[in-house]
Amino acid sequence: MDDIFGLSVGTIMQVLIILLAVCLAAVAFVAIRRPVVFRMGMRNIPRRRAQTVLIVIGLMLSTLIIAAAFGTGDTIDRSVTSVALEGLGEFDELIVVSQDENNEGSVESALNETFDAAVLGQVDAGLGEDPNVDGILPVLLETLPVISESSGLSEPTTYLVGVDPARIDQFGGLRSPDGDPIDLAATAIDEVVISQSLAEALDAEVGMTLTTFYAQQPIQLRVAAIAEDSPLAGNYDSATPGWVVPLDRLQAATQQEGRLTFIALSNTGGVEGGLALSDTVTARAREVVAGMPLGVDPYKDSLVDFANEFSSLFTSLFLVLGLFSVAVGILLIVLIFTMLAAERRPEMGMARAVGQRRGQLIQQFVAEGSGYALLAGLVGAALGVLATYAIALSLGALIGDELDIDPYVSPRSLVVAYCLGVVITFIAVVGSSWKISRLNVVAAIRDLPDVATAKRRKRTLVWAGLLLVVGGLLAFLGQTGDVGRGSFFCAGMRLMPFRVALFLWYFGAPSRPVMSAVGIYLLVLWFLPASIATRLFGDLGGDFEMFFLSGVFMVAGATLVIVQNLDVLLRAVSSLGGVFQSKLPAIRTAIAYPGAAKGRTGMLIAMFSLIVFSLITF
Repeated sequence: MDDIFGLSVGTIMQVLIILLAVCLAAVAFVAIRRPVVFRMGMRNIPRRRAQTVLIVIGLMLSTLIIAAAFGTGDTIDRSVTSVALEGLGEFDELIVVSQDENNEGSVESALNETFDAAVLGQVDAGLGEDPNVDGILPVLLETLPVISESSGLSEPTTYLVGVDPARIDQFGGLRSPDGDPIDLAATAIDEVVISQSLAEALDAEVGMTLTTFYAQQPIQLRVAAIAEDSPLAGNYDSATPGWVVPLDRLQAATQQEGRLTFIALSNTGGVEGGLALSDTVTARAREVVAGMPLGVDPYKDSLVDFANEFSSLFTSLFLVLGLFSVAVGILLIVLIFTMLAAERRPEMGMARAVGQRRGQLIQQFVAEGSGYALLAGLVGAALGVLATYAIALSLGALIGDELDIDPYVSPRSLVVAYCLGVVITFIAVVGSSWKISRLNVVAAIRDLPDVATAKRRKRTLVWAGLLLVVGGLLAFLGQTGDVGRGSFFCAGMRLMPFRVALFLWYFGAPSRPVMSAVGIYLLVLWFLPASIATRLFGDLGGDFEMFFLSGVFMVAGATLVIVQNLDVLLRAVSSLGGVFQSKLPAIRTAIAYPGAAKGRTGMLIAMFSLIVFSLITF
């Protein structure tokens, strides 16, 4: 797999390696410049083993999902590519009938058409001495039914091909399933070589007589040998078996002397190595047939490109669906470190009281978090490989008859998954560390809640301005860009109310009505009927990334409304609990916890909501 979301996987890997190096450099800086702080952070990892295991399991979720997505893409890419390479063998380009003025051709639309075999001489003259071409093979193909009277079995559609026995060695030659060479030229005039798939379909053996029909006349042929499936034996797709006779015999039997269906070209470099020369050979072949009603189809290269596009599409879809799990994983990381901070609050307060600075406290948590992140990345990548194999087995059970699924995870995908998982975890850890380091020393030592005082902070205006710029830019790109219009516009429009909320906060507006309005705004925008949204904003299009955006913003909007009005909802629950007088103390105690920590309550609601949203809509 070479591309994902239109970006080169190699480029993505290089960027992620650089980002991981920056993260590790930051940790190394702490270890060198603040060794005591670094050791204070790292000592908690081996000290609390059960806690460490739970944290690593929570943090590895993102890496697991990413590794499984990339591994599944690699599996699809390898499986489809293997079919193309094994199915076409040395057949790289095909010269077929075409009316295209640029001499482009398609073998699918030209299998039932033939052209003058005199063209072969011109192709030999133009490409015979080309160092990039090591084989030229004329082929006549007929689609015929076949019956085996001995077994009573039949095949309604087969490919009977005629090839030049003198040239087939340039394409690897005909071989039996055991690997022994088959001499096509030595077969008698009433003999035929059948492919292994046709032999299995008809339960045929060497010496048996097969009957086919051409122009409503029966033709009987004796099986001279059974060849392994290959284009030389007439196998061009998995659904249609083939058989082969010398070219001149098929031309005579079908009264098509001097006619060909296509001319196959083999590139220098073998089955896979010749792909690198496909563009060069295709361009040269089109020059040779210029002015003729012929075209060149880079058939093998097109199939390999299709495999890459299909695997990229599959990976993109899997990643978008997996982004819900990644988002839940990020919330889980923040929640884990928030709860760690709550548990160690007196310890952090004592450290601050004896002289530890806030920056050093952040560094301590970053050091500890980086240790968890590196371990979680390894565990997540390993489990992602196992998940890939499980998915491959499931796909094999579903479509194994049409496509052999070969589980495979490339080293590049593992590097991308590990780096991306660690970087995401590291960024979440840094953000959490910055948040939890803000504490009142006295309140922390006594394990009392911090008393928040309303202040006008200039950074509120900075964030409001930043959201204005980013949201406006995304909305503008959504209206004017060519790629990702719907996702850009929707993201930009959904960020705008947060900018307004920050401005209102700065000037003293209360939180509940402002953030409740933001949540309602998000829900209303996403629940707009498509016809109304199109009239308001135009047809923005969008792909399956809109599925993720809609889920995130709708869950965010609903969570904001719930958290900002949590006391009202909890009072309603408490009043309902009054029906059960004996349980009322327990109910009131239980509902006191969500109200005491609204941030954690909001994250838990968002986590479960994202999971339920993805399950229901998928």
